[in-house]
Amino acid sequence: MLLRRLLLLGFAPLARVVFADVEFTSPAGGASVAGGKAIQVEWKDTKDPPLISDLQSYTLFLCTGGNDDPIQLATVADASLFSTGNKASATIQKTLGASDPDNA
Repeated sequence: MLLRRLLLLGFAPLARVVFADVEFTSPAGGASVAGGKAIQVEWKDTKDPPLISDLQSYTLFLCTGGNDDPIQLATVADASLFSTGNKASATIQKTLGASDPDNA
């Protein structure tokens, strides 16, 4: 099974939710990840506010769909600290997503 599109990166400093402007550098847009395999996600700050340096922690979700109708599939990183760097990784379950690779 293949999964596509890592779309949503939510950042949660303290008790409020803020969406920082980041650019994903890995995996590349349109990349596929086979179920049962690890996905490594990397990003960089676009320098548009709020800056990553102004935030403390983040939660990263693996989503499918488009920007207008994303569907959350899994949590890649939960309450992770920005001080640990700009990478997160998780193993994607084989049963996650659609069974048809063209729709995964």
